[in-house]
Amino acid sequence: QAKNQRGSLGKVHGELAAGSTPATVEVSTVDAFMDAHPVDSIAMLKVDTEGFDATVLYGAVRWLPRAAVVLYECHKLWRTGSGDRLGSVVRWLERQGFLSFKVGFPQVVRMYGPYWDPVYDDLQAWQNCIAARP
Repeated sequence: QAKNQRGSLGKVHGELAAGSTPATVEVSTVDAFMDAHPVDSIAMLKVDTEGFDATVLYGAVRWLPRAAVVLYECHKLWRTGSGDRLGSVVRWLERQGFLSFKVGFPQVVRMYGPYWDPVYDDLQAWQNCIAARP
């Protein structure tokens, strides 16, 4: 569950952007969705939820063992979305059996274990991250 209700798209509850119309959206966890639509494995789980990626990943704990790769976005705005920091998610994914990398140009940067640097918690731009099983 999100610790507060603000992501990079603005308020989830509260003021609406000019010209917008309220909409009701059904929300579920990855675990609940996959329980209803079971498969044997997940080749890649892609998460892009504008500041709530950590929340989505935490809602996939039962199905993550069936995933080979997880692609997610990270930004310091997670603090105002899900309330999480990248470091806590990288460590949590390690406990689930994944090693995390920041996808950059021209290289991929290791973020797991001894390669973690707290500066990653302060990423100023949206970054793609990938977690894979060794």
